[in-house]
Amino acid sequence: MLTRFSYHKVYKVYFTPLFTMSHSIEHYPRGREFRVLVLEYVTATFKCRNQYDALLPEGFSMAYTLAKLLNKYVETRIAVSRLLAHVYRDDIDIAHYIDCNYFEENVSKIAEEYNKIIVIAPPMELVRLAEIVGRKIWGPSTNSIQLFSDKYNSMMILRRCGIAVPETVEVRDVSNIDLKSLEYPVVVKPCMLAGSECVYIARSPSDAERYIIRALRCDPLRRAVVQQYIRGIHGSISTIISNGKILFYSVNKQIIELDGNAFRYRGNILPVRDCEIVKNVHRFLTKLIQCYNDIEGYIGFDIVMWNGKPIVVEVNPRLTTPFIAIARLYPEVGKIIVNAMTNRNFDTHIYLGDVASGIAIVTISERESGTQHLFFDESSFTYRGRELRISIDKLNSWNKC
Repeated sequence: MLTRFSYHKVYKVYFTPLFTMSHSIEHYPRGREFRVLVLEYVTATFKCRNQYDALLPEGFSMAYTLAKLLNKYVETRIAVSRLLAHVYRDDIDIAHYIDCNYFEENVSKIAEEYNKIIVIAPPMELVRLAEIVGRKIWGPSTNSIQLFSDKYNSMMILRRCGIAVPETVEVRDVSNIDLKSLEYPVVVKPCMLAGSECVYIARSPSDAERYIIRALRCDPLRRAVVQQYIRGIHGSISTIISNGKILFYSVNKQIIELDGNAFRYRGNILPVRDCEIVKNVHRFLTKLIQCYNDIEGYIGFDIVMWNGKPIVVEVNPRLTTPFIAIARLYPEVGKIIVNAMTNRNFDTHIYLGDVASGIAIVTISERESGTQHLFFDESSFTYRGRELRISIDKLNSWNKC
């Protein structure tokens, strides 16, 4: 059944839960004893701050999927802009409606009602919300979020830890560009922007200058980074870390499209079941934790897989799009997150490819559409022609790493 959000009318919608759990539900503190708010920026500011409204399918799908899973264990709500219509449920209403015209002030007040807040937002907004929420955030510290959200500083931190990253140059002024340490082609992107917006491949100095100008204009701080282009398989890592331990991780292939010289992120295929890659990713995560022990929560890494080894090109200190598919393949990931948030004594070390009996494909497509509604069901989320779709292929057998 298809569900509809509209900011013109209010719809009352009933539907069955997205996920069924294969294990019995443990008793976690309910009611006001432990409450979680999923604060996803696009969903919470919809129609107030329109810069990212087109990303509503990705943002809402992450927030909805996460809140649905966590609500099995602890009371969980999603911060939803009042300009999205109210959606009622047959079991529980998981929306906490927010006046997005006074967003930061309202977030500060709402935060007092919850024990933990999971923030999903573009880099600049993520840093600001982490400052507002403070210690209630589930994830890295505010300082770590600031460092790793910055596409230049994050590369410098990883390099100091002995982790493979591409040669990276920061540019603040188009009149002072020094790319002598790089060979063409190079990748040009804004320093503090989400997704693949304003990300280009430059094959010559003239291309580089033109795209640097565009990236500087896109970036909220007028900073850009230029990275050595790495030939290999584009991918990402999704991991949950708590108290210096890797509780869960997945390696995912990325679907990347080149539109002229502009990169377009079009989805993921997961999990990767190449054991050499999986082991090398585990080594990378272990090295990172040993070097930088402030890593906590769900962290995403964009990588290029070259000769079976990950080269990290970007860090996302927050929930990332592959989580939507992870939750479909392995709903028990919700239990892992709740255990991490509530500091329960547990010892898991799970690779998604070892426990998931299938392959998930997440695709993001765009087409012309006159509708102003957000449509969603258990396999797709669509807004104004932008569609995120999830499909699952079951496997009868698979190799474990």
